[in-house]
Amino acid sequence: MSLLDLPPELLRLVIEESMPEGFQSLLLSCRPIYECGKPLIALHHTRKQSWRRLRFNRKLDYMPTFSWLLKVADEPVLPRYIQEADLDSGQTHYPQQFDTLQWDDGAMDRIKEFIEDSPYLRKAEGVDPKTWAVDILFKNVDSFERYWALMMALFLTLLPNVKTLFLPANLDYFIEPPETGTQDLDFHEEVWNVMETIRQTAQENLEDASLGKLTDLNVLGSSMPDAEFNLRALSSFLIMPNLTTLSLDNCVATIDEPIGLGYRWHYPDINSGLRHINFNHACMDSDSVSQLLSHTPRLVSFAYSHASKSEYLQLDWDAGAFIATVGKYVGSHLEVLNITLKGHRGEIITGVTSMKEFTKLSSLTIETRVFCGPPIESGERKGSEYTHPTEGFIPWTIESVPHLVPMLPSSLEYLDVITSPERDRDEPEIVKRLFMDFTVDRPRLLPNLSGLYVTNYRDNPVAEDLNLIRAYVEPAGAVYRFY
Repeated sequence: MSLLDLPPELLRLVIEESMPEGFQSLLLSCRPIYECGKPLIALHHTRKQSWRRLRFNRKLDYMPTFSWLLKVADEPVLPRYIQEADLDSGQTHYPQQFDTLQWDDGAMDRIKEFIEDSPYLRKAEGVDPKTWAVDILFKNVDSFERYWALMMALFLTLLPNVKTLFLPANLDYFIEPPETGTQDLDFHEEVWNVMETIRQTAQENLEDASLGKLTDLNVLGSSMPDAEFNLRALSSFLIMPNLTTLSLDNCVATIDEPIGLGYRWHYPDINSGLRHINFNHACMDSDSVSQLLSHTPRLVSFAYSHASKSEYLQLDWDAGAFIATVGKYVGSHLEVLNITLKGHRGEIITGVTSMKEFTKLSSLTIETRVFCGPPIESGERKGSEYTHPTEGFIPWTIESVPHLVPMLPSSLEYLDVITSPERDRDEPEIVKRLFMDFTVDRPRLLPNLSGLYVTNYRDNPVAEDLNLIRAYVEPAGAVYRFY
């Protein structure tokens, strides 16, 4: 039996069930189906406009969490319209409408039944959907913490067509693998098992899998020195089948952290499909970045701005080892590399002396400070745990800064050198050394370079330093600019 053989009322139900993914193509398949479904077009467009973006933290279209859940319980198709979700509600207490909804037995019952029927909660090991529903709806929890953790996990089961996702910056402590958890939380394992169920379902390529279409993952936060986000918390997300872009603020992944675990890739037999990574105000060491990048064989763009965290995390940073590690694991296929320092207060333990391993690199943005440390092979290490150079090497000084052109790969087309003249009065001398013989070496060693910039992002730079830097870089063909 074809669709056209169905009675109009049944055909209309079939058309309505095709929303949202198959609605348009079904209507355009033939004139009779279009005419039958035509009254639904306005509803479809209204839903697309109203539900395309879910943002709990935007005042203009603020939709409190429980009101949202009630709408979804009444019309389960609605989350299928969501393509961008911002779950950063900023809540630190129960929603204001919580008590109001409790007086509406019908509303509470509908939400309760919706939660209990969740296929993800039913499938997750050690999770009782009825207990979750009671804990979420009736404040049957010891603290807001458990309510919020369960609610966030529930939301993440309802996003089958989301492509862009913003996660709250303070959820890392309850969605990382329990074996590396930093806090003793009674709900940690339950939430993790729900996350694992989401991951497994998405990897099975089921049509309705939540987060199965996720391409762009974001965790944004402040730039304060004490702001931290544990990279281990994203373990389940990083291997979602269609994820290509990760933007993360305040990433912490270093052996120096209090529990001394650093970062370990959680799924040794599964790689990530990530192509673009942007770490802002991050604090990582070479060991942790190797764990990540050794499982990103498709990566083409890596942006990393380093920051010291509090008084004990990466006050001194081993830039030489870090960039060498990046080159080791993704240098053969990386096309864009951005390495800067934001809020770094200590020494450069070892500096960069070669980037030849980046054989396909076309665009490089790099800060001068990464070159201001002894070469790895010298054995010298600057910083609080200073190590003298081995025999045959002399201690590093400003005169040891290497020439820039011989270090760079010949594939380079765009180069932006970031200076910091306000912080370091040696900056003109550093730039002078980096750009020494640039004009002579460029045609032979950088034949593809067409864009050359030297950029200052510092406020109130020293005028004398700026003039000196300009005199060193403009003869090399660089555009000197300020922001």
